[in-house]
Amino acid sequence: MSQTSKAEDDSVVRKNNGNAAGTGHVLVRGKHPKAKGKKGDMLYIAKEDSNGEITDAGVFEVGTDGIEENVFYGIDGKVAE
Repeated sequence: MSQTSKAEDDSVVRKNNGNAAGTGHVLVRGKHPKAKGKKGDMLYIAKEDSNGEITDAGVFEVGTDGIEENVFYGIDGKVAE
């Protein structure tokens, strides 16, 4: 994995929270990441430690397995505040 994976300057990766908004996907990483989207969007969520290394991750499709539109979810697939 690249050591230059900081999300602040990357147009594809979002830091801490992101919204796919019907674009098909969003990738969010951070200490407490959360993502949301529209039906059919894929949510890729990665939790980082204090060094920016990924320690856990989750992948969810909006509209399946109880993942609802326009609701933020964390890496565990539970609603995130």
